[in-house]
This record gives sequence, C-alpha cells and structure tokens, in this order.
Amino acid sequence: QPAADNQHRFLSQTDVVRFLYTTHAKELEPLLQADITSLGLVSAPVNDSEKKLVYITTKNSALTGFRKITMHDLSAVPILDENQALIANLSASDLRGINQATFKTTLLPVLEFLELRYGKAREVVACKPTDSLKTVIERILGQRVHRIWVINDKKIVQGVVTLTDVICKFS
Repeated sequence: QPAADNQHRFLSQTDVVRFLYTTHAKELEPLLQADITSLGLVSAPVNDSEKKLVYITTKNSALTGFRKITMHDLSAVPILDENQALIANLSASDLRGINQATFKTTLLPVLEFLELRYGKAREVVACKPTDSLKTVIERILGQRVHRIWVINDKKIVQGVVTLTDVICKFS
C-alpha cells in the first residue's frame, strides 16, 4: 500500500537481508551453508594505520568509546574485560536520545552508561569463525542487531560481521 503524502517508508539493511533470506533461501543454500571464514566475512574493526583491533575496556568511559568510533569511522566497538574477552558492545546508536542534560552520563564507565540507558547490560551477540552464514543471519535477525562479533573459544574478538558484509555476499 502506498505511503500517504506526509509519510515516508524506509528500506533498511535488515529488511533486505530478511527478504533475501526468507524468499531466496533455496537459491542461496550453498552460500548459506558455507562458514563465514571461508566466505571472507571475518574482518576486524581495525585502526587503519596500525591494523590493530579498535576496542575499549570496562574501565573506559562511554565517551572514550564514542570518540574511538568517530576517530576510526566505525559504527561500534567491542567492550573487553581484563582478559581481552568480549563482554559487551558499544554502538553509535547508543547515543540516540542523548541531549544536553544527559550528555554527562557518557563520562561514566561504559558498562554503567549502558546499564543506565537500558536498565541492564544488553546481551552481546557473537558467533564462532566456523559458523555458517545461515547461523549468523539467523542470530542477527533474531536478536535485531546490525552486527555480530566473531569470537574464539576464549571469547577473544576475531572480527565482526555486519549487515553490509552479508549484503555484499549476496550480490
């Protein structure tokens, strides 16, 4: 049904992936069954000049995380514990709704900031490098996220798979 004159309809990356996954699964089956490493989808959010993983720790403020997101042109950074294991995610979308009165909350340690924003720490969505593209898509769609962190058995970040990465594989 067409949108009214004062309404707009948007097509999101999630919409595109959901459409392709649900309506073209048969044609995409070989691709969906392949593991994400063999598909070349495991790429780390890195600092371009040093090729090092860009992350923050639980000791960093949310503002430090947002600064790194901006400085390295990323949409999110992983939050790591003292053992470098993945425990949470800070996304540019976590700034949504921040205003002049609430901006000071970004100075809090990142986990406190996230708990204040959402009432509890959100579950981080992750997969293994050996997981199939099908598994990754199902997690992304099921958890309603834009990215999934790729971790090893010790929860060390190996990379990230984004909706953009998935769409590129479909083309």
